[in-house]
Amino acid sequence: MNPTVESLDFAERWLGDGMAVLRPAYSVYQVAVDMTNATALLTEHRRSGVQATATHLLIRAAGRALAANPALHQIVAGVRRHRPSRVDIGLSVSGETIVAPVLVVEGADTKSIPEIAAVTTTGAPEARQADARMLRVLRSWGWVLPFGWMRRALL
Repeated sequence: MNPTVESLDFAERWLGDGMAVLRPAYSVYQVAVDMTNATALLTEHRRSGVQATATHLLIRAAGRALAANPALHQIVAGVRRHRPSRVDIGLSVSGETIVAPVLVVEGADTKSIPEIAAVTTTGAPEARQADARMLRVLRSWGWVLPFGWMRRALL
């Protein structure tokens, strides 16, 4: 089988340049968690008709943890620190490119598991549709800035 080489379309070029401009996070923290009680809670929710998953439990737990520890709930951008008044959790949704669409669960610390499940059920398709619209625009108009250095300077 012969390898093939194809050019990236303008949407993929824009996304790649966007990733080059952003500085990646340089830390990772990993914790092993006993999910026995969480599994029992999920079973309870499913019996009552709520299609809850471990992701929904983790969104709720992260929201509550950030609300309970406001010193940890901050965004540092450049030389500024922002401490949001509300806990919103961004959830990556599978998409068609390397940059995943993001669904934002607003006020995640105040929502119940059924509410979070409902938000993700309705919001994931909407996030994918918004991502598809953005890709169509980039594919149609991406040629306006054909060179990577120009796109990176704009971004």
